[in-house]
Amino acid sequence: NDVEPRLMAGITDWLVNYKTTDGKPKNVLGAPISSAEAMALIHDCHAQWRALRRGHAPPGKLWTGVPSSAARVPYATILAAAVHAAESAGDVIAAVHTSKALATVTKGTTDEGVVDPLTLADLASHTVITSTLADLWPALVVVSEEDDPDPDAAAAVANLLAAATPRPLDVHLFDDHDPGFLHAAPLDRLTVWVDPLDATKEFTEDLLEYVTVMVTVADAGRPVAACIHQVFADSAAPDQPHVTSAASRASRTVWALAGAATPGGHAESVLSPQPRVIVSRSHPGQLTEPLDALHASKIAAGGSGFKALAVWDGHADIYLHRTAIKLWDIAAPDALFTLNDGTFIGWSGARFDYSKPDAYLPHNGVLASFAPTERLLAALDGIEPGSAKSHPKS
Repeated sequence: NDVEPRLMAGITDWLVNYKTTDGKPKNVLGAPISSAEAMALIHDCHAQWRALRRGHAPPGKLWTGVPSSAARVPYATILAAAVHAAESAGDVIAAVHTSKALATVTKGTTDEGVVDPLTLADLASHTVITSTLADLWPALVVVSEEDDPDPDAAAAVANLLAAATPRPLDVHLFDDHDPGFLHAAPLDRLTVWVDPLDATKEFTEDLLEYVTVMVTVADAGRPVAACIHQVFADSAAPDQPHVTSAASRASRTVWALAGAATPGGHAESVLSPQPRVIVSRSHPGQLTEPLDALHASKIAAGGSGFKALAVWDGHADIYLHRTAIKLWDIAAPDALFTLNDGTFIGWSGARFDYSKPDAYLPHNGVLASFAPTERLLAALDGIEPGSAKSHPKS
């Protein structure tokens, strides 16, 4: 009420009609607001612009005048985008399973002679995650297990995604866990590792509980945020993996973030004289020697993400892997363990380096637990992990 009615009428008339002299239609105005409301709106817009300039909000294709090397991007913001992308990808994976149109092809075989399949769900999940991250941070380095689909597969993926119901994206989902954005890094120091569909072989066999989607953010080579989205979560124990299309379809996401405790907390893991060790069901390698050394019982399961969650949930005490394994398979489990006071190391005791996208195939085994690992490493001393054969990316 601080503007004269005559002046308000003149301003409104001008705002409605000023473009009509160029042959354009009249503008449509909302109701007038008070000066206090206008100032609040201006401050809100300024805060959002400041967040863009500081890297606290993803710029997408907007020009901010700040190079990617200067803006510090909060881990919490990228984690929010990662969770959104992983859960959206999970929806697409579930849709492919429902359709039964997996369009499975073979990428090759492992050292153990196990077929390495590729499905439409893998490619669609890859597309959802990489395109989501590229839209938000075009300069972000993203390393995915899969390559972009060929033209024929791309058309099938596009049709699948066109039928999907989009999830809303909230980039502020984890802001409360780091309200001062203390945990952040320049974009050019970050690498995101993506496993679009972990346990593809089990997916084609309808062993659905093993299927996860994993996205991990690494800063200078170490994981600082990650999510493991279990697409077909079920209450069955990992040694009872007979999850078929008639079982529960509830999904869940477990996340990890530097400086924050993952909700729920991991199960207490005090090692018994005979610890439960969870290992790969498809390419375990020779396990008699290490299991005997650990005096352990064996649980065979599919998918690195599932095995990590099995230890997190208390269904197993140790996650052990002997053969070569790719970094996109272990980056998110590494984050889940190390960011929650657990251990995720090679058999030599060394941590994994996620700073080199071309060096994605370590051969030094995996040992992960929330229990003290000194005794475990001592027991494995002198036992070599996998062979150092070369592998193509596929």
